[in-house]
Amino acid sequence: DCVADISRAWPHYAHLFRLYDERWLDTLREEVPGTADIVAQLKQAGYPLHLLSNISSEKFPLMLEQHAVLNLFDSVILSGKLGLIKPDPRIFIHTLNQLGRSPEACLFIDDNPANVESARGMGIVAIQFRSAGQLESELKGMGIL
Repeated sequence: DCVADISRAWPHYAHLFRLYDERWLDTLREEVPGTADIVAQLKQAGYPLHLLSNISSEKFPLMLEQHAVLNLFDSVILSGKLGLIKPDPRIFIHTLNQLGRSPEACLFIDDNPANVESARGMGIVAIQFRSAGQLESELKGMGIL
């Protein structure tokens, strides 16, 4: 639907929109080295893991095929299903309500500074991801790893 809508708005680019949709998997970056290990360590330590993503609900199953680490998450909340996207604070409110958690009981990790700041504005402890080494160091500093 999105491809059709945007193609109507910019018909001279319609072929590119279709190509992007059809070849979407080719646009994904490789997994950042070390991140899957951190997720596995958190899971093994007994932390509940939840994924909050702006990836479309139609494309997410394709990601599961390419990135097995995504199967370690206890739940997946996709913005496309909610009609909200990060950094909108309402998506954090929805997520907290769905999980039955208070903001201070959660840790949010994201590579987008705007998403991190929005989470912090909700009272959620948040880390901006820059590298696996940086994340691991911060998690160890917090006594989580």
